[in-house]
Amino acid sequence: MKKYLLPIMLLAFWSCEEEAEVLPEDCLGVEGGTALVDSCGVCDSDSTNDCLQDCAGVWGGNSVVDDCGICDSDSTNDCDGLVTNLDGAWIVTFKGPFENPDCSGDIDTMFWHYAGASLTYDLTVSNGTYTWSETNTWSNEDTTYSGNFTINTESGSICLDDDCFENVEWLTAGEKWSCTKLNAAKCNNDEDDTLPEYTTEDDCENAGHNWDDETCDQIIWGLQQ
Repeated sequence: MKKYLLPIMLLAFWSCEEEAEVLPEDCLGVEGGTALVDSCGVCDSDSTNDCLQDCAGVWGGNSVVDDCGICDSDSTNDCDGLVTNLDGAWIVTFKGPFENPDCSGDIDTMFWHYAGASLTYDLTVSNGTYTWSETNTWSNEDTTYSGNFTINTESGSICLDDDCFENVEWLTAGEKWSCTKLNAAKCNNDEDDTLPEYTTEDDCENAGHNWDDETCDQIIWGLQQ
């Protein structure tokens, strides 16, 4: 039996060597390692530092979106939201009152959800003039008037004659802008005509009319296609 012992041992050793698993190397050349190449070509095993896409869709790129909604990697042309030209045809896409008359607090987003179905505001600006059109399908009223349009880039305001909007800024340059509109307290009759002779709430209501408190609205305009 002894003369067969060595061949049997060699056969057993050879069989074990043949069954040993060979693990694949990772990108660092480590057998069984966990390092992977990310989308920027960096090989490591730390997934927290994997590169991301920038706004232009470039992996590891440095393009960012500025205040005017423009995506590029040139910080020298970044827009600060300043509106210097509004020539074009615009339509109100949202209008809602602030919680407080000083334009602070939450904005009532449900107002436009209901009122927007019956109200349409259009503004066309061209070379220092404007045309305003307002349609109320609920009351079947249409109003159109025009006049002088001015823009003050220092204060961030625009005026339709003497009626001014404040805090004007681009949301998307050339396509969407927002502003705030202060609405003075006033006395109205049942036909919703303003009665300037009544300057206090008591006088207005004692005369049988309706008093509207001072409010502030946020208004968002979109470019008409």
